[in-house]
Amino acid sequence: MKTLFTILPFLIVFLLSCSKSDSQMVFEEYINSDWKLKSSATVNEAGDKITSQQIAFNDWYDVNIPATVMAGLRQNGLYPDIYFSNNIDTISIQPFKSSWWYVKEFSIADWNKDEFYSLKFEGINYQANIWLNGYQIATSDIIEGPFRIIDLDITKYVSAKNILAVEVIPPKPTSLTIGFVDWNPNAPDNNMGLWRGVKLKRSGKVSIENVAISSDLNVTDLSEADLTLDVELKNHSSEEVSGSFSAKVDNDINFEVPYTLLPNETKRFILDKNTNPELHIINPRVWWPSNMGNPELYTADFSLFTDGKLSHAKSERFGIRKISDYTFKIGNITHRGYTINGKKLLLKGGGWVDDLLLADTDEKVRAQVDYVKDMNMNLIRLEGFWGNSKALYDACEENGILLMIGLSCQWEWTSYCNRPENDFMCVVDEHDINMVTQSFQDQVKWGMNNPSIFVWVFGSDKLPIPALETSLIDAIRDYDKERTLLSSCQNVLSEVSGPSGTKMFGPYEYVSPIYWYIDTKNGGAYGFNTETGPGAQIPPIESLKKMMKPEDLPLVNEEGWQFHSGRNEFQNLDKFLHNYENRYWKETDVEDFAFNVQMSNYEAVRAMFEAFVVNRNSGATGVVQWMLNSAWPEMVWQLYDWYLNPNGAYFGTKTANQPVNLIYNYGDKNIYLSNITLKDSSVVAHIQLFDIESNKIVEKMIPLTAEAEDVKTVFSLADITAPSDVYFLSMRLTEAGNPEKVVANSFYWLSAKEDKPDFENTEWYYTPNKEFSSFSQLRELEKVEISSDWSITSKDDKKVASVTLTNKSDKVAFFIEMRVIDREGQTVLPVIWSDNYVSLLPNESKTFEAVVDSKVANEDISIAYKGFNVK
Repeated sequence: MKTLFTILPFLIVFLLSCSKSDSQMVFEEYINSDWKLKSSATVNEAGDKITSQQIAFNDWYDVNIPATVMAGLRQNGLYPDIYFSNNIDTISIQPFKSSWWYVKEFSIADWNKDEFYSLKFEGINYQANIWLNGYQIATSDIIEGPFRIIDLDITKYVSAKNILAVEVIPPKPTSLTIGFVDWNPNAPDNNMGLWRGVKLKRSGKVSIENVAISSDLNVTDLSEADLTLDVELKNHSSEEVSGSFSAKVDNDINFEVPYTLLPNETKRFILDKNTNPELHIINPRVWWPSNMGNPELYTADFSLFTDGKLSHAKSERFGIRKISDYTFKIGNITHRGYTINGKKLLLKGGGWVDDLLLADTDEKVRAQVDYVKDMNMNLIRLEGFWGNSKALYDACEENGILLMIGLSCQWEWTSYCNRPENDFMCVVDEHDINMVTQSFQDQVKWGMNNPSIFVWVFGSDKLPIPALETSLIDAIRDYDKERTLLSSCQNVLSEVSGPSGTKMFGPYEYVSPIYWYIDTKNGGAYGFNTETGPGAQIPPIESLKKMMKPEDLPLVNEEGWQFHSGRNEFQNLDKFLHNYENRYWKETDVEDFAFNVQMSNYEAVRAMFEAFVVNRNSGATGVVQWMLNSAWPEMVWQLYDWYLNPNGAYFGTKTANQPVNLIYNYGDKNIYLSNITLKDSSVVAHIQLFDIESNKIVEKMIPLTAEAEDVKTVFSLADITAPSDVYFLSMRLTEAGNPEKVVANSFYWLSAKEDKPDFENTEWYYTPNKEFSSFSQLRELEKVEISSDWSITSKDDKKVASVTLTNKSDKVAFFIEMRVIDREGQTVLPVIWSDNYVSLLPNESKTFEAVVDSKVANEDISIAYKGFNVK
């Protein structure tokens, strides 16, 4: 059983001893372990018999939740290769058309008939009938919708030993269910099941049902903040109850509040500096996004007393910060930006998706948030309420990663939700409006105190109808008056809330680096582009071999590859390969292709992020790479793949988003100095230009001041004639007075012939090129020899590899990939590299660091490398 009163105080479990009374255990705990699972098609008994100790569960599957039905079956060894080749298409969906039973036997230590008990179901897809100890305690007309969080009072049914049965009913074709749109295939079971956890709660007569904590920060100098605590109490008894509850915030605040509740009354207590002056904080610790400051967190502990005894307790973690938004116009179009703690934000993010079966482990989720922070990003967008636990939300608040959360376009298009399509989201009748509204409010309450969440989003591609938008606003504002709201991620005008101020004008297919700088009508670097990207991002060969049959591997863009691409317009790699083969060359060997294509991955996504950085003072407020990750092994829209293997785009993103950086603008050929931090930096820029033979054409050393939150031009290549068909630009920033302290590195391969986008033939997802850069001269690079010197050390629960690469030649060593490998030669994942896909100048030596988890790294790990022109 997963108890939560050891190391996770913010997950609301306590073992408390108080001076007012004898010690008493008051807790909430997940009852996620040791469930039974079976199809109702093979169960003859009804729920009352199942939960009355009248049947044996010997032939039922053993599962731990959260687990959809398919995930539960995989826990039992069924469908082991669902992610390989086209195996998922061979699975019959017939078993998942019937309902499935989830059964849990559980005991309550020190069960007390005078206490009150409830069960909280955090996520059931799609409907359910629920029984406990022979009684039906909820029906499917109440338990409906994957994002409802249901709290059921079980006091009169519960005892020391219990049997709980949940009959999960699958979604219908028109249900407002979880979906993956055109990103990947759907799960055979349509993700039916207990996809989030189940909690057991016990209390005395009164419990703390909900706590919402908000802050009002003085953004002028951050010297003070006011907290507001919204504490919701519930009297479970049939008599009037009086008592008090205490609130303690770290070691800074501690006070008590008296209460009186009528029989069965639920009441909210709003506490602020007027009711409790202690809630005015001097010199608060402020929560900042990554690269802007520390993500400082507080813990608030609440203890509630009835009749002089501890009746319930709750703990919540929160951060003090202030989010605002603003609008401005470019031409006639309204755009939106955001500020945090009085500072303008440049949002740099990626679109998140859960595992295809919603089966992510907490460890895998946290590893991905580590990746986001490592790439110098500050935002994850959730199109849908993803996360089978709070691991994603907790990791984001701890690492300073903002969260943008809202509904999915799964509910906006007939092809996904099988509902009549119009200009709005396909949620129109009163029943659905009420369900979606309550679902959204449930999710707001579930994540209310997380400082990472900065905006609640209603529509993705479309608006909700006015009745739904109004209902959502009212429901959210009932608990959350602090965060910003966004009607849609598309550029639309709402009659309820006005212009959205965002844009979703594409692209979703490959565009060349110059596109982001010169496009002014579509996805280019202006405004807040809530989802976009340069299309396919082919993973390294190791991942390709894991996802496809050997006979499919060499057949690039044929059936095996297409099955692991997107869907609809994104089912094949035609547009990507057309651009790659015109800009680089047509490959004949799949291993060469999988390596060389990382060059395209790298330069394409780097330019996207860099263009928004360069234009941050002229109307660019944010960009969300579509996507960050993948629900299963695939070829498109990912900075790292399902196996957690980073591709070239990962390191292009990391380089582009360096906090203090030198950036080459493909549009005007100028070099820009950017500083996204809140502090000035004195730096020296070292700029070098080489021709294809590695002859140095330009070298400049420029002392500079990188002003906080600023970007400026510091050098121009506009008047320099390209020295060869392909040439190299190396840029390095070092600390002033300390040349050994490298602040940023950037290396570009540039073409004398420029890409020319064909804007006249732009489609909603793609702008083709009418002329192409040419990098074919790269194949003429002279082979060079490099040496490596590496060591592995242990630090805490990590293994750290230090790798020094030395170029022994007078030629550029181009595009070197490094890997931490195990004794079988497989890449150890997840891994955090200080840099990768690197190039070495003539006679240059550089040292890099890689960090892996000791739990996944055996004692025989070593380093392997491969370079484009390395012997």
